Amino acid sequence: MKRSALILLSTLLLASFFEGEALSKTLTLTSQNGIEFIAYFYEAKKPHSPAVLILPGRMGRGEPYKRFARKLKKANINAMVINYYYLENLSTGRMSRKEWTSRFEKKRGGANGLVENEVTAALRFLRSHEKVDPVRIGIVGGRMGTWVGLLAMARFPDSRCLIMLSPMCGVPGKSFRTDGGTVDLANAFGKRHLFLVGSEKDRSAPEFPTAVEESEYLISILPKARIEKRYYPGTSHSHFLLKDYPELPSLIIQWLEKVL
Repeated sequence: MKRSALILLSTLLLASFFEGEALSKTLTLTSQNGIEFIAYFYEAKKPHSPAVLILPGRMGRGEPYKRFARKLKKANINAMVINYYYLENLSTGRMSRKEWTSRFEKKRGGANGLVENEVTAALRFLRSHEKVDPVRIGIVGGRMGTWVGLLAMARFPDSRCLIMLSPMCGVPGKSFRTDGGTVDLANAFGKRHLFLVGSEKDRSAPEFPTAVEESEYLISILPKARIEKRYYPGTSHSHFLLKDYPELPSLIIQWLEKVL
């Protein structure tokens, strides 16, 4: 009896594992410039459903965002996570921060290069997919991904909303430099929806000591945007916010269901 129960439990665990694996499709997408990159697509069950493009931080830590994407899928929101760590397959292993930064800036064109290539190709895929409503697409970014997302919102005015986890705006960074056009991007953002999430002790750039101050600066230059914000105590940064505050993914999903 005990052995039968153990076999049944093992079978259920294996089924659960493979079901989780099947939740996403690993895609190789190609930009108009011929750049190939990996993306993970989580397809909603219902046709004509909204979609979210997820842009990780500098080193492309994808796993926390994949967990979030699985929650989006269960809520019937299509989700895609871009993996831009390998940068045109220039490396098959882990790179140092210095090497990654050099390749990111010199060979990929920095954040603007990501928008022109990976982000453009990913959004093209989403808009053309049979399960996606092409007029209901939003963007989620973590730290560096927030700046890439802000650039993308300016480039693609049909994108409905942006979620910024540990927002970044036009200031020098350790890994790369944003351009100085944050105010121009804010003007292009217009009346669209924005959700800002930051920690009160998350150290940021010198001009903005914490993520909360950086968020408040964005609010000050986005008078027309429809903004919701949520600040947490502590030092949680970027994707760690999704883990350290278990209610946050559900709050984001509820917000997306309203604005998309």
